[in-house]
Amino acid sequence: YTSQGAQLISFGAGTTPTNLDMDSVGNVFVAERDSNRIEKFTPNGNSLLTFSVTRPQGIALDSSNRVYVTSHTTHRVDVFDSNGNFLFNFGSLGSGDGQFNEPTGIDIDSLGRIYVADFVNNRIQVFDSNGNFLFKFGTSGTGDGQIIAPYDVSIDNTGKVYVAEGGNNRIQVFHPNGNFLFKFGTAGTGNGQFLSAIYVAV
Repeated sequence: YTSQGAQLISFGAGTTPTNLDMDSVGNVFVAERDSNRIEKFTPNGNSLLTFSVTRPQGIALDSSNRVYVTSHTTHRVDVFDSNGNFLFNFGSLGSGDGQFNEPTGIDIDSLGRIYVADFVNNRIQVFDSNGNFLFKFGTSGTGDGQIIAPYDVSIDNTGKVYVAEGGNNRIQVFHPNGNFLFKFGTAGTGNGQFLSAIYVAV
């Protein structure tokens, strides 16, 4: 689409696309959850390759075009090169530091730090580019800086972290270190309101 909402092209043949990201030359990587795969397309929508991932949910590429994929059924992040070759993974089922319970959204900041929405654990966890745990933020609740059912996370070019909360029907914005900055949205169907905010992109 254009910035005014006019459709340019459409592409894809997989089932239940849940998220996408682009590499440094504009190739598009799509997480196709019910097809259990990632599909790579040219900027014009021509399929280049696919590679298998169990129930992929979120996807993000770093500055080296490594592909990070969350799976909410294996409770981990799988990492691949841009040709779909497996490199490593991190995470396991649990609530401890570095563990996940249904990880969903994922994004990477300009320093290479990986932010993961830990859906059932109601928090955001942050890792270095090799999957080592750095810190976390968010506790379960409805107050400022508290989180219920974070579905997606996105980082702008200044490093601010935007979290879409399905449970609190809002977007919260955090400093890169996890400190609460501001929020917007309330439950409803009016302008500026949300019913289960699940995606965010900046």
